[in-house]
Amino acid sequence: MFNMIIAIIAISLITIVSGAALYYGGDAFNSNTVEAEAARMRNERSQIIAAMEVYKSEGNSVGSGFKFKDLIEGSYLKQVPDGWIADNNFAYKPLDMNDPGSLNVCYTANLQDNFTFPSSDPDIFPLNKDPGFGIPYCDKENLDKLVPCCLGR
Repeated sequence: MFNMIIAIIAISLITIVSGAALYYGGDAFNSNTVEAEAARMRNERSQIIAAMEVYKSEGNSVGSGFKFKDLIEGSYLKQVPDGWIADNNFAYKPLDMNDPGSLNVCYTANLQDNFTFPSSDPDIFPLNKDPGFGIPYCDKENLDKLVPCCLGR
């Protein structure tokens, strides 16, 4: 009987500690996921930009008819990371504008590379997460090509 009481108390304590860990650690787990996704987005974009620069340095043009298959066929890039689109000298990954998580990853990727865009600037999509700042559209005039995340229209 004593062993059964001890087992019930142990199970109760484990349940309480597990619940507390999920409750208090949940934000940390979500934050790390956003940081990791943003880092992945930055790395994918860096690979694409580097391949495009080498492609252009060898006399090729990256204009309206440019496709990622040109980079793959020329062995500048092994494969295009999932979801990326080439558009007039820019590469971007379309985001779900209604998904705050997707926008948060994009915004975080820009912050990780020290790019901030006041929402009062033209061609900036304002964010609810951080009022006063936003994500640039890829066709924004004079947008630095090293910006890791921009929005296509």
